[in-house]
Amino acid sequence: MSELAIYTLLKNAPAVSALAGARIYPLTAPTKVQTPYITYQRISGDRWRSCDGPTGTAQPRIQVDAYATTYAAAKALAKVIRKTLDGFIGTATTTEGPMRIGGISLETDQDLYEDDVDPKLYRVQMDFMVTHDE
Repeated sequence: MSELAIYTLLKNAPAVSALAGARIYPLTAPTKVQTPYITYQRISGDRWRSCDGPTGTAQPRIQVDAYATTYAAAKALAKVIRKTLDGFIGTATTTEGPMRIGGISLETDQDLYEDDVDPKLYRVQMDFMVTHDE
């Protein structure tokens, strides 16, 4: 599961831990969680094929969001997330075993403001393409 690989890479990155601690959550964060924090989720999951059938390579799109109560804090967290993930090639050792990652690339990012929650939150939304062996 590529989501576990993303979680593992973020959890083990000292720069990410310095800002978000262990506050990295799948899909949504718990109510009243301390900021800043990170959420992640799989948006889509392409499987590569050849004329002979499946190649054994997948390329899901994983969304990673950085949340904070100030714009500067959300941008700072997003920057360390980007530096941790964008361009990564190697192995992520997850709870389900090692996953060989052929490459992670940042595809899109955007700044958002969540004014329907209390406290109001700034969010930087990033979509990464994760190429890996199945």
